[in-house]
Amino acid sequence: MSLDKINFIFFWRFEDWKGFDLLIDLIDTLNQDKRAWRNNIIDQVRFFVFWDWTLKNRFLLKLDNLIQNMEEFQESDKLIYSNKPVYYFWWKPRSIIDSFLDRSNFCLMPSRFIETFWLTALESLTKWVPVIWFGKWWLKQFLLDDLNIDKVEWFNDFDKFYNLFLLLLKKVNENYIDRLSNMSKYIADKYDKYKWLSKFQSIADDSKKLLLVSDYSTNIWGIESFLYKVSDFLSFNWYQVDILWWNWFSGKLTKLDRILWLPLTALNFVFKWRLEEKIKTYKPDIIWFNSIHRFLWWYIFEWLKDYRWKVFVMYHDFGFFHPYPSVLNNEADLEYIFWFRSFLKAANTKNPICLIAVLLKFIACSMLKKQLLKHADFHLVPSEFMLSTLRNYWVPIDEYMVLPHFKD
Repeated sequence: MSLDKINFIFFWRFEDWKGFDLLIDLIDTLNQDKRAWRNNIIDQVRFFVFWDWTLKNRFLLKLDNLIQNMEEFQESDKLIYSNKPVYYFWWKPRSIIDSFLDRSNFCLMPSRFIETFWLTALESLTKWVPVIWFGKWWLKQFLLDDLNIDKVEWFNDFDKFYNLFLLLLKKVNENYIDRLSNMSKYIADKYDKYKWLSKFQSIADDSKKLLLVSDYSTNIWGIESFLYKVSDFLSFNWYQVDILWWNWFSGKLTKLDRILWLPLTALNFVFKWRLEEKIKTYKPDIIWFNSIHRFLWWYIFEWLKDYRWKVFVMYHDFGFFHPYPSVLNNEADLEYIFWFRSFLKAANTKNPICLIAVLLKFIACSMLKKQLLKHADFHLVPSEFMLSTLRNYWVPIDEYMVLPHFKD
């Protein structure tokens, strides 16, 4: 691999809890730090940045003179490098992201959030691109020691991240990159799709007709795009698969889904009707509720009791179990039984409006939990890390299974 410059890629939400603020400060510090200028570090690196979210304006304003705007870039376009170190692409299809993964030496994912199974990390490793991350929780399995931010002994997250970056650049040469790439491939190969298929068949038995249900639909990346991979792979292996999804808003307006999730859920008779009609016409053997079901109200599962089929539920994060899953950064915060007192304590707030919202979420999750335990045949999680949470949720031991994601 020729190393005219070291290429780094970031493709996920622009959020503090995803570590995007650390990336902004890293690039800004590289640009201003005298050590960096003396060693020409800012001239040795490129950053390919994809996606959007709450920190976009801060990113564009703070790094304005360093950013080459690539929002209009199309798959047929030829990439022309500029003298700017940051290439910002906004939302792009999976094929374009894959092409820039092929150009990348490292993937930056300094998430502070408790990650249950990071599908983006697996996608990166599948392309032989090693991941730089905090070595915590389930992500430990995806990390190489040289790229573990927590291994750097500094006072705060940014200092750890910045100094790991500087140490890494001192080590980089073609042999070092090749070694890390081969190790990344070795890790990704553990998640073979046929191993996944064997586990799935053990619970599906002879059932061959599936309906996959999801809150969102996107074929770009993340768990929603993984749904299409599951569908294609099962179809290739003689299953009949259809997907039903819904969301109130699309594009940038999906933020409103998160803000208004409780009233939208309570009023979500539309999706109940769509699900009923789909099941009556499609007649599946298995209904697999995949992705996060934050908008599935209890009455949707209550209706399922009148029919005979298998129901699978996949838990991809802690939205069912915690008032604020996006702020979880400590495993100890999950070590509680699903009771109101514990739920309220986990919220860690005295704001009366927030307390009312937490109370309403607890009621919604409790009603949903009752229906899930009654009607779901299998409760699926992507990693062993989540099993203790399911046990605290009172799921019987013979009704849950670890079903990791698979690589392409």
